[in-house]
Amino acid sequence: MRRWCEQGRALLAEDARGPVGYAVLEYTFFEQGFLTLLTVAPAARRQGVATRLLTAVEAACTTPKLFTSTNVSNQPMQQLLLRARWQPAGLVHGLDDGDPELFYLCPPANLSRSSTLRTFPDTVIGKESRS
Repeated sequence: MRRWCEQGRALLAEDARGPVGYAVLEYTFFEQGFLTLLTVAPAARRQGVATRLLTAVEAACTTPKLFTSTNVSNQPMQQLLLRARWQPAGLVHGLDDGDPELFYLCPPANLSRSSTLRTFPDTVIGKESRS
């Protein structure tokens, strides 16, 4: 995580309790954007945090294409991607025994959204003021 933060690859979601999730955007997949990791704290799930992080990654991506992958067993991530209109792009067996990896491609229209977001440590999505 430290490396991703130092490279400006991490996007942070925070609320009044503190950090509630983060996403990592890299450009190591055929020189295209790749959502490497998206995670939300258990107590913050089902509150739109993952959707906001996904939208922030889409807005931050600087390449014409953005991909991600998830295991077949990860139904919540698959549902998130399909709700955001991401398209299945392939299936790879052998990365995790008995749990193939599904690859998805972000629709181009999602990438054209403008954003004022910046990368970690400056980006905070949903931050409420703390006094």
